Amino acid sequence: MSNNKKPEIEFWLFQHEETGRTMHVDVYQVDNGFETANPKLQKIKPIYNQDSLIAENERFGSELNIARQQLAGLINENEQLAKQVSWFGGFITKVRSESNKLAHFGQMDNYFKMLVKDCNRVLDEK
Repeated sequence: MSNNKKPEIEFWLFQHEETGRTMHVDVYQVDNGFETANPKLQKIKPIYNQDSLIAENERFGSELNIARQQLAGLINENEQLAKQVSWFGGFITKVRSESNKLAHFGQMDNYFKMLVKDCNRVLDEK
């Protein structure tokens, strides 16, 4: 089977609009007037040939795996970014709190030296 072929429809599922009963109708009958002859039956969905589905699955299998791997990588990157944002958010809150405390004691100069030292240490760790 060629990889460019779409899955082959083997049957169509029809449902009766009053009773709700369903039935499978082969493609030949659908192509030759079944719907016109049975107006109370509504076409619901196609039923595919199993061999066609297997071929289609093989065709898209490798593409799907690549997409899954890319998605997993993006999720991992987002988790890492979320951790960094969370850490920096906590750090900024701490800086504000400490700067407010130290401002009252006139020790901002020492505080900023300590802040620069902590920032350099963190950047070296990353």
